[in-house]
Amino acid sequence: MKDDGLDCYHGTKGPACLTLFHGAGHAGFTDIGDEVRFPDERLWAVARTRIAAFFGLHLAGRASCAAVLADPGDAAGGTADGTWVGRCRQ
Repeated sequence: MKDDGLDCYHGTKGPACLTLFHGAGHAGFTDIGDEVRFPDERLWAVARTRIAAFFGLHLAGRASCAAVLADPGDAAGGTADGTWVGRCRQ
């Protein structure tokens, strides 16, 4: 897993979330290239859920979305398949 997004995450001010996918390439959430190392459907489902929760919380004020963002992924056993790790700050 590469930590390419860590510089951006640590360099921003205000609320931010970062989700790192084990075995996925940089453009895995797009249809550019072939992501054979990581199941696209799983990546898209996690990315869509976390993106929607971030905007729901910070743009629409839906407090219930915070629970989705609090899930750290497999760093704390949050996923059964051990495919991603996430972190957020307010």
